[in-house]
Amino acid sequence: MLKQPTIHISKRRLIVGIIMGLLYAYAFYSFFYVSREAFRYFTVTPDWTMLVLSDSEVWQCNLFFAFISMVFGQSMCLAFIFNQPRAFGEKRAYRKRSIVHDQSYMKWYFLNWFSKLAVLYATFFGMVWFGSWVYFSFFPEYNYMFVLIGIVLFLNSWNNIRLAYIRKSGKWMIISFVVISVLSCCLSMHNTVDYKSINESVLKNNISYKYQFEKPESSIYQQIEYWSYSVLLHIVLDKDSNKPVIIANGQEIPLEDLFSYVIEGRLSRDSYDISRIVYCLYIHKGVEMSCVNKVKVALSSVAVRNIAYSVKPDDESIHAYDVFFRNRLPSYFSDNFTDYFPSLRPPPPPPPPPPREFASEITVDISSSGDITVNGELVNLHKYRKLIKELIQSEPDYMIRYNYTDNTKFEDYFSIILNTFEAVNELRDEYSQKQFSKDVHDLSEEEQRELRRMFRVRITEKPMFKQSSQE
Repeated sequence: MLKQPTIHISKRRLIVGIIMGLLYAYAFYSFFYVSREAFRYFTVTPDWTMLVLSDSEVWQCNLFFAFISMVFGQSMCLAFIFNQPRAFGEKRAYRKRSIVHDQSYMKWYFLNWFSKLAVLYATFFGMVWFGSWVYFSFFPEYNYMFVLIGIVLFLNSWNNIRLAYIRKSGKWMIISFVVISVLSCCLSMHNTVDYKSINESVLKNNISYKYQFEKPESSIYQQIEYWSYSVLLHIVLDKDSNKPVIIANGQEIPLEDLFSYVIEGRLSRDSYDISRIVYCLYIHKGVEMSCVNKVKVALSSVAVRNIAYSVKPDDESIHAYDVFFRNRLPSYFSDNFTDYFPSLRPPPPPPPPPPREFASEITVDISSSGDITVNGELVNLHKYRKLIKELIQSEPDYMIRYNYTDNTKFEDYFSIILNTFEAVNELRDEYSQKQFSKDVHDLSEEEQRELRRMFRVRITEKPMFKQSSQE
């Protein structure tokens, strides 16, 4: 059995080693902390969304950084203590040299490995999957991974010491683990940078943070292909007064100035671009339709037809950052304009659509409390979709007369539109399987045109008891 190497540690050398280790640990802890905050800052999106960690998640990250840093500090301390000249008469000192080498380079091996993982995370979840931090988090599902990394690193730092000092090193290692754990808990309470100030500096420009804004859920959605042809409008509620607020280009627009803003925006565009513009409406689901209708009247008065409601997927397993429900804007006539903008001169009314009779008319009413009736029959939302599907299937030449009041919530209004589309999509899917023995997305363009002609979405809206139509 090899003789254990001797080591004599003076009190002065021990104190200096401990001080160096603590300073080294604090330096690495600060580096990790600042790196995390820098990474969070790089996640800021154009709409001022960023990766925000809760106080609990911040503390868990800090504890992980503190424990790793304390292990690094211990390595610095041990390397300083064992890095002594060979004692007189000592023939072999390779064990001590191995300990010094192990403690000196262990942290760099770890940082090299950990940096590779960090780059992979940033690449796959930050660049390939933009906005992934909204849906993916290491906490709390993967807490154990950080615990295992810390334990493995700590045990690895004692490998050569355990081989050199078999009898005593076990007690040393236990004492070291207790001391490092206590110091890590204390260090994790220290915030090198005020992360709350960073959150505030970014989120103060975020609409979801400043106002009441929650998107309605939808099973039908798509992404905007060309953002250069899109105009963003937010309709939210003030957190204090609970009044509706319209926001464009980060600025609040009074309802009375909305029509002028839309006119100016249209005039600044080329004639080629105007027909391709899509107005993306980010509407809080609790906003009343009186405000939404005012926006729609202002848009339709200047011949805007392409709109898209911002929604979130109803399936939480589907990760989509910014998706929309595309729709055609109904044609509001001049009498609607004067109702919503009484102080402005109305534009020339559009030519009335040619009169048409439909074989079936379906009357849908929704109250301000969200109660739904179809042809006078009170139904819930699930039964509504089933009933509408049956009525359309029995007579595809139909028109839905959709009546609602100005104090109807947007979420309730949108649910009728969504479920009508879902009912028509179900009929299209069934017809596609029966007629072509294929899924809808596998049909040719001619087959899809036939399918759309067979089952169309026809809704005539009647807000404020004044008629507007959409087909």
